[in-house]
Amino acid sequence: MSRPVPAEWAPHRAMWLGFPSHEDLWEDNLVPAQEEVDALARALAGPGGERVRLMTGTPEGDAEARRRLGGVAGVDIIAGRFGDVWLRDTGPIFLGPDA
Repeated sequence: MSRPVPAEWAPHRAMWLGFPSHEDLWEDNLVPAQEEVDALARALAGPGGERVRLMTGTPEGDAEARRRLGGVAGVDIIAGRFGDVWLRDTGPIFLGPDA
């Protein structure tokens, strides 16, 4: 039996974000984009009370994400590949038995 994809506001276990990691894509906007995602992850994990899974796209992006957010409670940094930083649009959506 198939189940519909839950709405963005439905209860969930974690918020997945992609960390801007591709210098050739972001060019001069890479650092500002990283700053924005850094602030978003901190807001979600801190006041928002979310579990944040932050996927990095390159070894350099992984190192930068760990430098910025490695010690932040509620943020898990995961090396991987992705197409866009808003993973709700491009990444997998996990449905568990209680969904």
